[in-house]
Amino acid sequence: YVIGIRFERTGEDPVYTGKLQKPPFIFRDQDTGVQLVEGQDYELVYPEGKGIDAGYVTVSLKGLASSNYYLADYTHGFEIRPATLTSISVTADALVYNGEAQTPTVHASATAVNNQPVTFTYSTEKNGTYTETVPSFTDQGTHTVYYRVTAPNHYDASGSVEVTIAKKSLTGAKITLGDSLTYNGTEQTQTVAKVETSDGMTVTTFDVKDNTGTNADEYELTVTGTGSFEGSATLKWSIARKPLTDPTIEIAGGNVYTGSALTPTVTVKDGETVIPASEYTVRYDNNTNA
Repeated sequence: YVIGIRFERTGEDPVYTGKLQKPPFIFRDQDTGVQLVEGQDYELVYPEGKGIDAGYVTVSLKGLASSNYYLADYTHGFEIRPATLTSISVTADALVYNGEAQTPTVHASATAVNNQPVTFTYSTEKNGTYTETVPSFTDQGTHTVYYRVTAPNHYDASGSVEVTIAKKSLTGAKITLGDSLTYNGTEQTQTVAKVETSDGMTVTTFDVKDNTGTNADEYELTVTGTGSFEGSATLKWSIARKPLTDPTIEIAGGNVYTGSALTPTVTVKDGETVIPASEYTVRYDNNTNA
């Protein structure tokens, strides 16, 4: 005889596994409550291509000739829920500042059910535009890359990874000095014309210390990186002696024979500049007789 059918849910909607899913309910005779047996009283008929992938599925009950019941047409739907991606790992190799845009090497992996293909996309903004191209960065510091992970029949996943661009080291840097200095009696500053890293990159921000001096001598200055540069390098520099090509020598007058050697005061000038007595020595010859 023809029976009405009612269904009872037996659990939650199934999760995608890559295999044909059974609906999470049983069927009963609406009048007697007797449970119908699949394969004996009915078989489930799925729409073509349905019943495996995540999404809503409507199944039909088809009565079997072996059944004691004549089943009226009956359909019922259920949801195949997406699976969850697991073992998601995203890391980025550290970079060193070079003044140019750099794209970090990103190592990304995840496990999907039934070996479904996994796709990673990236953005510099959490709610920005995502593409499969990893963003590039120029400035030294820490940058955030946001990522999304997708796979067919899976829930999307998302997260972020930090990309670090370290400061460029001045270890082994080449220092080029500005104009050379010659003693002039005042404090002078040795300028630095250029600083290059060991691999030839021009250092754009740095401090210089120990680059001032007065006396003709050898010194050593230190260049220390600032901003996107770190570490320091040293270089010897000097203030050269000033040659006296035509000095003026003045001898104090009023020297009268005394029978003893006289040592009058001597003044040496470089132009109009009096040279300190500590900068030269005086030798007296034939300084006794008139």
